[in-house]
Amino acid sequence: YCLLTHDRQLIVGPGKVGELGLTEHDRADQLATFAGNHMIVTPAMSYLHTDTTLSALDRTRYLQLLTERRRLQAQRAAPAKRLKQMGAGGDPAVKAKLTEQIAELTQQIDERSRGMAACMKWRQSCDEPFALILAGDTLFTGGTDRVTAYTAKDGRRIWSAEVDGHAHGLAFANGRLYVSTDQGVIHCFARVAAEEE
Repeated sequence: YCLLTHDRQLIVGPGKVGELGLTEHDRADQLATFAGNHMIVTPAMSYLHTDTTLSALDRTRYLQLLTERRRLQAQRAAPAKRLKQMGAGGDPAVKAKLTEQIAELTQQIDERSRGMAACMKWRQSCDEPFALILAGDTLFTGGTDRVTAYTAKDGRRIWSAEVDGHAHGLAFANGRLYVSTDQGVIHCFARVAAEEE
């Protein structure tokens, strides 16, 4: 699974460990990892899909806090290294100042980490782990003998239908949901207009 976002970030996975890795276009190392099978990225939100959950992450704020946390961690490394090099000796006043700098930076890092945790807007149990798509403001998931729809706004389950087999392929076009399964079956679902009185 591979996804290139609009802002030139690469998301790959899930691999053997069930994680999606996010890498920026100008860096070799991963910026972040997320547990999951699939991810859908919009400019503001990321929707994460695992074997058992579906969730929404405020992507813009999360990446801002993540970048700040990495910067602070890099800043903390210098005084920590210097303090370690001083060992048991060294000027006690210098050591106290270095320790104070490390503590202050650690506090700022912890604040960013708490902010990142608060970026999770909602989490919903979901036992359809095979496929995920976003159509308008609706998320569709594919599972064993079932497809389900959730609202992207709050994760509320709004629709479900039976299919024949594992729903691995999902597509949405012209108001219809197309589902292909490992049984060689293609299902098509369309909204039924309410009858007029």
